[in-house]
Amino acid sequence: MLGMQRPTARLLAEAYTHDHIIWLATPASVVADRLFPQARQLGFKGCVHPVACHQWVDCIEQNRVAEIHVMLEDFVARHHDLFSRPNMKILYGCTHYPLLDRLLVKYLKTPCERIDPAITTAEALKLLLAQHDILRSGAKPSVRLLNGVAFQPSAVFA
Repeated sequence: MLGMQRPTARLLAEAYTHDHIIWLATPASVVADRLFPQARQLGFKGCVHPVACHQWVDCIEQNRVAEIHVMLEDFVARHHDLFSRPNMKILYGCTHYPLLDRLLVKYLKTPCERIDPAITTAEALKLLLAQHDILRSGAKPSVRLLNGVAFQPSAVFA
């Protein structure tokens, strides 16, 4: 099984060990606070500034462009002091947020690296598939798609 949390935690520990991270996340992810304790166990020593992004996902999914601009402008204004710190990075803590990347860059006054954990998660998935010989041409693997908190198999492909 592979989720986004462990590959992201590993990425933070290995590539951003001492950096300052603004973590853009859903309110539920901020409250759950699972990512950074795991990253710290793996060696992350940087500073974290969690930002609960209320309504961001809804605005993205419903293409409420005017509200998206207001949200991004407000985010940059409220956190402008953080962007002046050295090694400050933005971590997209939701798969929706990279969709806002080009807009966010327009509002940032100073260059700031943005981290999309989907890339490292895809690389971890490729490695997992290779380790189980699923990428081999002609392989007939069994794949289970899991769904929900209880992780009940929803489909099996043979």
